[in-house]
Amino acid sequence: MFRLLSVIVALSMGAPVETIGADLEGKACVESGDTIYIGGRRGSRSCQGGVGVRLRGIDAPELGQTCKHPNGRYFLCGRYAASFLLERLMREKVRCEGNTKNPEGLVLATCYVGKTDLNMLMVDQGWAVADPSTSLKYMSYQESAKGGKRGVWGMEFIHPAEWRRKNPR
Repeated sequence: MFRLLSVIVALSMGAPVETIGADLEGKACVESGDTIYIGGRRGSRSCQGGVGVRLRGIDAPELGQTCKHPNGRYFLCGRYAASFLLERLMREKVRCEGNTKNPEGLVLATCYVGKTDLNMLMVDQGWAVADPSTSLKYMSYQESAKGGKRGVWGMEFIHPAEWRRKNPR
C-alpha cells in the first residue's frame, strides 16, 4: 500500500520517485550543496515537489554565503557548491539511503550516483565540511581537502553553521 501511494504521489509531481523502504531513487533537483529533492523539479527559485533529502554527515556553505579568494575577491561559494553538486547529478539517477528525518522534515541520507558517494565527494573536493553531529564518516576526507586546500579550504570562509547563526533567515 505504501509503495503504491509513493508511486501515485511521485506521478502527480511529474517526476519518478522510487521508494524502497526508506531509501529513494530517481532524478534529483539540487536545492543547495547539501540538500536535494528526489523527484523534484526546478521552480523559479527552488525545487518544487519531490522528497527532500539532506546529505547526512556534511554541511555545505549556504547559497548566499561568500568566501574570499587569496587574491582578495569574494565569490558566492554557496552557489558554487550547489553548482558542483548539480554537475554530478545532471541526467543521472540518484540513490539515497537513509531512514530518519531532520527537524525540517528532510530525509537524512547518504546519496550515490552509481558507486560514487556524493556526500564524500562534496567533502573531499572541499565544497562541504564534515558534520560530526550527524556522522564521523567524512572527517578524514575533510582533512584531505583541508591539506590540499581544495574548495573552501583554499579560501577564507566561515563555517556554514556559524554563518547561519550570524545570518538568520
